[in-house]
Order: sequence, then C-alpha cells, then structure tokens
Amino acid sequence: MVRIELPWPSRTLHPNARPHRMEKAQATKSARIGAAWAAKLAGTPKLPKGTSVRVTPIITPPNNRGHDTDGVMASLKAAYDGIADWIGIDDRNWTHGAPVRLPAKAPGGVVVELEVAG
Repeated sequence: MVRIELPWPSRTLHPNARPHRMEKAQATKSARIGAAWAAKLAGTPKLPKGTSVRVTPIITPPNNRGHDTDGVMASLKAAYDGIADWIGIDDRNWTHGAPVRLPAKAPGGVVVELEVAG
C-alpha cells in the first residue's frame, strides 16, 4: 500500500464554485501536476496495464466549516487524474473505498491510499 499526501483541494475546484474558466483551468492543472509529483515522491511505482487498484481517501478538513464529503471528492478529480498519469492506470478502472473523514486540523489535506489488488 502506498500513501500519497495531498494538500487540501482548492476551493476553485469545488463543484459549487463559480470561478472564471481560466482560474479553474489553472487550479486543475496545478492539482493534477502536484498530485503526480506527490505520487512520485511517495515512491508509487508505475503499474502494468490491467492492474486493479483500490483507492481510499483519508480526508482531514482544515477547519470545522462543514465541508461536505461529496464536494471534497469531486474536488479531487484533477488530483486523481495526476496520480493516474503517474502510475499508468486510468482512474476509470479504479475501485473506490469509502472516504475516511478525520477531525479538522489546519492546514487540512487528503491522504490517498493506493492498494494493488492481487
């Protein structure tokens, strides 16, 4: 199992946000590239095509402001794409575990656990 530590997702990436399209594109690109680098630094190996991967996010909100879990999960789409870029397995083939929510702690963040099945 590999644990990839990511920063708290940008508010711009939340599905209810209404940013300018260029602001959203910049945040998406930054999250995707940052997650790929985080996966590399965590020692995540490249995987052969067809490998089953189980992904479980561990969410630590930055504060107690009622961050809904489904909104956070949607905000992680670009980060998941970056991890998929690094490991070589398309994220549409991932199995998703239930998100684990921890108590709020600044600055917040998300740990993505990747487990190769079999």
